[in-house]
Order: sequence, then C-alpha cells, then structure tokens
Amino acid sequence: SAFIGAHGVCRVLLILQGDAPLEVLNYLCATLREVVAECPEAFIAEDYPRLVLFVMAQSSSTDVQALSLDTLEHLLQLRPAVALQLRYKPNLSAVLQAFLWQPPNDEVLCAVLRLLRTVVTLEGRALLSPSQM
Repeated sequence: SAFIGAHGVCRVLLILQGDAPLEVLNYLCATLREVVAECPEAFIAEDYPRLVLFVMAQSSSTDVQALSLDTLEHLLQLRPAVALQLRYKPNLSAVLQAFLWQPPNDEVLCAVLRLLRTVVTLEGRALLSPSQM
C-alpha cells in the first residue's frame, strides 16, 4: 500500500515515541493495528516489540496501551518467530507482570491476557516441534 511504501510504519512509530496529543496517539495505534496484517515485516524491521514495551512504560492512556498490545499480539500470530526471540522475553515478562498485578482497566487487562495466551501457545508449539528436539 501507499502507507507502507512511504515508510508510514516507521514514521508512525517515531511519532509514538514523541509527545503527540492523546487523540493522535489513539488514532495512530488503531491504524497500526489495522496495517500490521498487511506488512508484518515492516513492524519487525522497525523493532515494534521494543517500541510497544516503551509505549507501555510511558503512556498513561489505556487506549494506547491496549491497542499497542493488540498490535503486538497480532504481529506474533503472523510471525511466531518474533515471540521466540530471547531479547524481548525479560522486558515483555516484566510489562505483562506489572499489568497483571495492577491492571489499569479491563480493556488493557484483556489485551495483556490475549498477548500472554499467544506467547504461551507459541512457546508450547516450539517446545513440541520436532526441529527443537
């Protein structure tokens, strides 16, 4: 699409790391959630999992948090190998634990639980895979 071709994912991710107004952040997160299926490689190339962890730590918006987690969960479903990369596991685990112990709201808690379910499912499949034996 024109969005992907114009490096839209990269530009949106840069905006998410800045001080944009909350309405803009919500809209951009919703856009990314819709675009991830079209070009998951762009999200991987731009290190989206790392950015989600940053956004989760910095944003007080529950909409931004839930949408970011939903996008990450969808990316992991599309590209399971990303979930198995060791460099993200400690930070992802810390973020998920923080939100499980003190969930800001039901929407974020549901997004955390969906992401956790996906990660556990992918880990289980990797353990059962004959190539891992």
